[in-house]
Amino acid sequence: MAESIVMINLSTLKAHPRNAEFFDDINGDEFDRLVESIKEHGVLTPLRATKDMTLISGHQRMRAAVEAGITEVPVIIDGSDDENDILMKLIETNFGRIKNDPIKQAKWIKEYENLKGVRQGSAGNPDRNNCGRLTQTDVANALGVSETTIRNLKSLLKLDPTLQSLISEGKITPTTS
Repeated sequence: MAESIVMINLSTLKAHPRNAEFFDDINGDEFDRLVESIKEHGVLTPLRATKDMTLISGHQRMRAAVEAGITEVPVIIDGSDDENDILMKLIETNFGRIKNDPIKQAKWIKEYENLKGVRQGSAGNPDRNNCGRLTQTDVANALGVSETTIRNLKSLLKLDPTLQSLISEGKITPTTS
């Protein structure tokens, strides 16, 4: 069944409550360019929202449309009522946001693995009954990154919260030489 696009007033849309947990807002020149593009061309890629108008995809386009003085935007209404399915779509539609805080990247990778049922532990461990579940290799392939990148990002979640904050603020890098 083809999805239909409807025009929705921005005032009825609301941010997904977990979006900020996983993804940063774009700012500065990048955000200014998005605002200018929307002023000139409108919102070209529809936002995606649940039936109750919670955004799944398009948080930055919504912010930029507000800044550009646009009142209505194209939206695809997602018919799912399953919270895990909606959260999965929120994460999947933002995979390309590479300039994200590394701690937030680690959080959404971990959440993605939990939602997808990624097998934990060694694939060769005969004591684990994980048949049919995804591996970290599957996740790496889906995200277009290496398994090492995934492991390195997830290891940041094991750091002391103070160090995590310093990484998130850009005061220290997530890697050491």
